[in-house]
Amino acid sequence: MVRHGLMMVGDSMSGKSTIIECLKEAMCKLAGMEEFNKVEVNKLNPKSIMSFQLYGLFDNDTKQWTDGVLPKIMRGLAT
Repeated sequence: MVRHGLMMVGDSMSGKSTIIECLKEAMCKLAGMEEFNKVEVNKLNPKSIMSFQLYGLFDNDTKQWTDGVLPKIMRGLAT
């Protein structure tokens, strides 16, 4: 199964959230027909956190990777 992502950009009050919600509702109504599934929307403001918090961080001392917010969300969606 192929999973897709969507990034919506635009000016404030240009209808981004409304468009995403309409698309979600339309796709959820198609669930059960052919290969359509229900859609889940996760909103994230990448400017609200540092890049290592968003993506993750590799610790050179311990050689361990610490997931950021984005990998945690994606893993949760994949299960």
